[in-house]
Formats: sequence, structure tokens, C-alpha cells
Amino acid sequence: MKYMKYLLFFALTAYDFVIGGCASPSDQALKKFHDVNDSLKASNNALNDTLGCEMAYMLIQQHDNGDPKLTGPADTLYAATRTASSYIELLKAQLMAADSIGDKTEPAAKLLLRTPASDSLRTMLLDVYTKAHQCFIGQDSIAQLDKVMANIGELRTRTDWTPPFFKESHTVAAITLLVWLKMECTNAANLSFFTVLHQLKKNATSRP
Repeated sequence: MKYMKYLLFFALTAYDFVIGGCASPSDQALKKFHDVNDSLKASNNALNDTLGCEMAYMLIQQHDNGDPKLTGPADTLYAATRTASSYIELLKAQLMAADSIGDKTEPAAKLLLRTPASDSLRTMLLDVYTKAHQCFIGQDSIAQLDKVMANIGELRTRTDWTPPFFKESHTVAAITLLVWLKMECTNAANLSFFTVLHQLKKNATSRP
């Protein structure tokens, strides 16, 4: 999960830099975290506006004579993505309720450091990973999906994955990491749905 490590490193470095300059952690330091978090959310929202999962999935549902071998995996991926995204939003809400400023380290560790919540999150993320790959069976572009899901893919072999990200993470840093994971799910779903749409259209044009 190298990209998430870089993100966490940046956030902690920004925090240390501002604290070292005797600035208030409730304004300047935490603004660094919020800037990164807002940037990720803005990027995610922009993607949803143009290639949104809802729109792509709706197009699949409306496609005439859809092949169940293609639409079935899309259905299960849609459900898995919504489940994971909703759970991430729940975790974010719990973190913000525990620490509205975002400068504490206890809430993230209590909620996500080797807990049932982090186990559930890992299970849901891997479910999205599996379902997304099922949409790519027989497709040459699966390497692109692996790239999009690079961080989640590493969870397959890492059961004890939370300490580097939540052991001493400030609340807003933990929320930023959750936003990153949600964005990875959304990007993977978008790519998978449009791959299914492309195959459906290809199949339709090849029929006599």
C-alpha cells in the first residue's frame, strides 16, 4: 500500500513542520490535513460526475439483451461497492463524532487498529476487489484494474494491515486514508462498469 504510505507520510510531515514552527494545531497544522482530504474528495466527486458508478450501472441495466455473464458480475460489483462506500462513510462519521477538530490520535486507533471494524472494512474492500475482477474475465485490460486497485490488492496477503495507518494517526489523517480507499473502490467500479458496457456493445454489433 505504498501510495497510502506516501499520503500518510505527507500528512505527518506537514503536521510536524507546522508544530515545529509553533503554530496552532487547530488551525494551520490541521488545515494541511484538511487540504489533502478535501482535494481527494473533490477528485472523487469530479470522477463521480463524469463517469459515476450510478450512471454506468444504469446504462448496463438499460442495455437491450444484456448477457447475464456480463451483467451478473456488474450487479454484484455494484452491491459490493455501495456496501463498502457506505461503511467507509459510517467510519468517517464515527471518527468525526469522536474528534471534530481532527488532532487526536486515540479515535483512529480505538476504531480501526486491529478491531472488528477494520476486519469488516478489509473484508468489504476485498469483496470489491474480487467482484471488480470478475467483470474483467477474458479482458486484456485487467492490468489497468490491478493498477487502480493497487492498495486494496495488497490486503489479500496482509491481514495485519492497520498499524502503519491507524496506530498513531491523527483523526483527520485516518479520514483521509478512508477517503483514498473509497476513491479506489469508486475508480475500480467505474472502470469495470465501462468495460462491461464496451463488451455489451461489442456483442450487440457482432450479432447477425
